[in-house]
Amino acid sequence: MIHYLQEKPRVFLVITLALNIILHLPFLHLPPCSIHVWRQCNTLAVARNFHEEDDNILKPRVDRRFDTDGVTGMQFPAYEWILSKIYFLTGEHYYVHRLFSLLLTTAGLLAAAGFFRLLTGNAFFGAVAAWVICWSPELFYHGINALPDILAFSAAFSALYFTYKWITKVNNASLLLAFIFITLAGLVKIQYGLFGIFMAVSLFKKSRNPLVSSASIMKHWLLPGILSLAIICGWYIYANRLIDASGLQDFVINIRPVTDPEVIFATIQRNIISDFPELLLNYSNFIFFILGSILLISATSIKRFYASPFFVAGLVFLVWYFMMLEQMRVHQYYLLPALLITTFIILKGIRFCLERKYHLVAWVFILIQPALASIRIIPARWMKADLGIPAQFADSEKLQQLIEVVPANDLVITGPDNSGCIWLYFLHKKGFSFENSKEFFEKENKGTTAYKEAVKRGGQWLYIRKGEIIDPSHPPSGVELQKSIGDFEIYKVIQ
Repeated sequence: MIHYLQEKPRVFLVITLALNIILHLPFLHLPPCSIHVWRQCNTLAVARNFHEEDDNILKPRVDRRFDTDGVTGMQFPAYEWILSKIYFLTGEHYYVHRLFSLLLTTAGLLAAAGFFRLLTGNAFFGAVAAWVICWSPELFYHGINALPDILAFSAAFSALYFTYKWITKVNNASLLLAFIFITLAGLVKIQYGLFGIFMAVSLFKKSRNPLVSSASIMKHWLLPGILSLAIICGWYIYANRLIDASGLQDFVINIRPVTDPEVIFATIQRNIISDFPELLLNYSNFIFFILGSILLISATSIKRFYASPFFVAGLVFLVWYFMMLEQMRVHQYYLLPALLITTFIILKGIRFCLERKYHLVAWVFILIQPALASIRIIPARWMKADLGIPAQFADSEKLQQLIEVVPANDLVITGPDNSGCIWLYFLHKKGFSFENSKEFFEKENKGTTAYKEAVKRGGQWLYIRKGEIIDPSHPPSGVELQKSIGDFEIYKVIQ
């Protein structure tokens, strides 16, 4: 079997993709849930609003819009806009967005396999690269989530594939596709500009080859590269202006460094000790990563590595990592771009083992990777009784009852909801959200409260957790209980 996989890399790749799909199939029915559910809900809310309100991709709309139209700035909403178009064909169902993400993940794995095949000149190691990336627990989890990063990830590897295809054989189609995909990746998530740096260094090294005209490289890539950068920067300038104009802060698209030494140390410690080996790579790949790193710093190869695109991309990633350290505290998917660099190092470790007497042990560590990813993610993220959302949201019948209490177009107040978007998304409503009930209802600011301001601005209904602040004997003035469903109470504002 092992020899067969080595001799038939396409079969190995098909097995990788098929196994990934099969392991995810039982969970495609799940609502947005578990870790980073708030990001999933905000993504899906924007997609739904494209579908139901206005499909202008330049005007993404959120649910926590207060009394505005909800238009605000965010990363380029390509994922959300495409998903909204799929909704026109399928209707809005949980399995739709999960299948869409799974399709994007599959495309990204194919692109990664193609890129590493061209890079190494070996189809088998291209297939191994796809296998290694596939069983990153973080990617395994988000591979069926409504996360724009999945589109950016797949587009970035597609850009690398077409870049190296152009390097192998110059043709305009590969040039155009590489330009389109790297621009899309950077627009959707700017950190995937790291792949653009990798492309630039690769092309620079190619131009140093005396058999290749550097003028040809400049002619074909300089202007498209400048145009790509200008488009990406232009979008983020525009998006920040939308945020300033609307005052809606659901998406943060600026640099977020950390200055507190204790927080810096705790974040880096967690990323290195836990997130990197366990969530980003999985422990099996971490062993190969350590071995590959040792091989890279050996006297025979270190000079070559210093001049490689991987080394330059790694330095850029480290700079970006410290610039965005605040996000690294709990947003492990921000580490996904590093798989470009780590996979290269892991392949070195795997190759070393396979070419020596350790090949059987190496295959054991390779083949247990799906089990490690599944054990890490499935029980903790998708099979727990607590999905990280109110139980009524996971019950379609109860959720429908909650939705039907309030007319579709009435503005509502929801909470306590720390995310500001989860309740509004599931309840299919627009309006206001609060995090702390005591501050919202009681804390005075300029002679009024946040609750009174929300009512003044159009809040007509109140969804609140049962027993949160409502004392049955002393209910707040101006509200009338309409219905109690599970953990929720729904009040009508009558003042």
